[in-house]
Amino acid sequence: MEKRIRNIFQETLLGPARENYCLAQEFASDLSGGMLSKQNPDTQWPDFVQEGLALDKNGEVISVDALIHFETIDTFSLKALGQRRGVRCRSRNGSTTAASTSDFLAREKGKVMLDEASNSYLQYCFKEKKYIVREQKRTIAQINSEFLKPKPIHTKRLITEPFEVPIFGITMLGNSHGFDPKGTTTGFIVWTNRRGIMIDPPPNSAEVLRDMSIPYRLIDGMILTHCHADHDAGAFQKILADSSIKIYTTQTIMDSFLRKYTAISGFDTFFVKGLFVFDSVKIGETKLIHGAYWDFFYSLHVIPTIGFEVQFAGEGIVYSGDTCTNFKLFDRMKKEKRIGTGRYNDLVNKSPLSRWRPVDILPDGTVTTPYKPYILHEAGVPPIHTPLEYLSKLAPYILDRLFVVHADSSVFDKPKPGFKLKTIPQWSTLIIPVDDHHADVSVFDMRIPAALSTVHFFKHFSDPSHLAELSAIAKVKEYEPGAIFAKKGDLWESAFVVLAGTLGEIFEITNKTALCYVGDFVGEPCMLDGAEERVIRNDHVVLDDKLFVLEFPRELFMKVLLASEHGKQTLKEIQNVASYINQPTWDLIQLNSVVFNNMNRFQKQIFQRLLSQEISRFTSHQVIFTGGEVQDHIYFVADGLVSVHNKHGEEIFLVGRGSMLSDVNALKDCHSSSISLVAHSDDVVVYKIPRVAILNFWNNFPGIKVQCIDKLYIK
Repeated sequence: MEKRIRNIFQETLLGPARENYCLAQEFASDLSGGMLSKQNPDTQWPDFVQEGLALDKNGEVISVDALIHFETIDTFSLKALGQRRGVRCRSRNGSTTAASTSDFLAREKGKVMLDEASNSYLQYCFKEKKYIVREQKRTIAQINSEFLKPKPIHTKRLITEPFEVPIFGITMLGNSHGFDPKGTTTGFIVWTNRRGIMIDPPPNSAEVLRDMSIPYRLIDGMILTHCHADHDAGAFQKILADSSIKIYTTQTIMDSFLRKYTAISGFDTFFVKGLFVFDSVKIGETKLIHGAYWDFFYSLHVIPTIGFEVQFAGEGIVYSGDTCTNFKLFDRMKKEKRIGTGRYNDLVNKSPLSRWRPVDILPDGTVTTPYKPYILHEAGVPPIHTPLEYLSKLAPYILDRLFVVHADSSVFDKPKPGFKLKTIPQWSTLIIPVDDHHADVSVFDMRIPAALSTVHFFKHFSDPSHLAELSAIAKVKEYEPGAIFAKKGDLWESAFVVLAGTLGEIFEITNKTALCYVGDFVGEPCMLDGAEERVIRNDHVVLDDKLFVLEFPRELFMKVLLASEHGKQTLKEIQNVASYINQPTWDLIQLNSVVFNNMNRFQKQIFQRLLSQEISRFTSHQVIFTGGEVQDHIYFVADGLVSVHNKHGEEIFLVGRGSMLSDVNALKDCHSSSISLVAHSDDVVVYKIPRVAILNFWNNFPGIKVQCIDKLYIK
């Protein structure tokens, strides 16, 4: 445990040790490399330790030991430790008893002595509702108790219609920093060709995307700029929330991320690596993503941090990353030999503030096109960030397209007189005008192909002209909150794609409502032939805000799909899913907590198909699986009761319908199972999902995999 905590502190606050730099593989071969030395003064490589010291006004090398003291204890020495270290809980009536800090925090009363020699203690102030750390009579730290209970940000009130996906632009998910209690940490989406790359997603970004009616399947990549907690906490959450996502960053930053989050999660490195796809970036080499050209650079920060420039259709966006842009500081660092000449030139000439290029006339008489990118520049807490005052003094032509991020929200909520700087407000989108062949299409119609491109059934419609065929027959329909969308017992006459809002399917078996969000496809049975097959099995109702959907009338939809080979393939897949939705297993899987609470509609449909492979029936006391053997299946209880026994033959759980049974860790590692399964009633029915099938499913959806790890059963 101590090693894990050390790794967390090291990577989060101090950054990787020099021996963990991977700069040789991160810089293009034509750049001047090598660590700075007398023999190598021109290097373009950063020395992150030296640069961090230059930003620290005290210039101190800090170690983990300077930040935290470890003392190993066990159950038997805990009481003695409390007596020796003076850990006491003093209640309001004056009595004193030994207690743990966690007990104290849970009760929110009394005070805990931290060190009697210096009279240091932690106290809860009832009047101000604050936790206060005092040394003698001096307050050295305090925190509002409500800060420990963050409330989720609700964004639905901002959503009134489907999201307009930009051809080129930025959607701001958060624009503040980690020390702002009222703001959301800086994270945003860069759109190119109506596809998104998410940069440092803030916590709960999956819910924010949903509430902004942004189809999550439009975002297939993420850039991790560095491993400070206000930039990477949401990244790990994003990894677990969706299907496997691609992460763009340098090898040094990725290795730091892995060391940190294996320590936090307790998962091994191999497991965490399997949750995403890593695409390494190189400094000095352009990467093509979604038809745009991306160039990355190391910014000046206390731990390894990247920024980037993306160019598309003659326009550009530059993001500084966390940095301290100050040309006088660069001069001082060069003079003190903390950076080489090459690194200095990069900081000066390739600064986000130096990217503007005016019109120029070349020797051959050619007139160049001016380039004036949109700049997202951070302005966090100095000295390791860029002061707002520095940015406010920039030339007007730079300020015209400069947007400040990573700054305290109060700066823009209540600007001072004469304040020149601006930001992109949270949950808003900056659309950058570019030449586009869709220019003659209405704003609303432009959203239809973008929405259709995210639907899994339409993966065969890769050509834009194919999507145009579908768009031509689609009708946009609007429903009021509380409206009945589809009534049980009626027939499905159309298929639908959700554009905005939330649609609920009410399952009588659970008395719960499963939710359909933007990008979900509903009404698959309408494509089946028989009327009895098209009967609506459950009521569907509109929840919360207005619901916008694309409607595909059955006859027109069928005609378009049958007109091409890719359409016929799509029709076959829709009919296949529809045939499963009409089976009792669609309702059955909703009984399982992981399926109902953690899987989206698409994932549920894939999981349901796994249940069709093998079904078995057992009578009371009949052994379903014997422990100590390698488990080749995971078991899903369709009916009856099943006893779960440990290796000693003792019953430890009794579970029923909807439960998944497996020693998951043993299953994934192909080890002997620690549990046995025995039928407890005479009417036990179980579906057997082969090991390979469930492992493939988990690998495709890592968030579901994490929900199942370390479990023996999932009700």
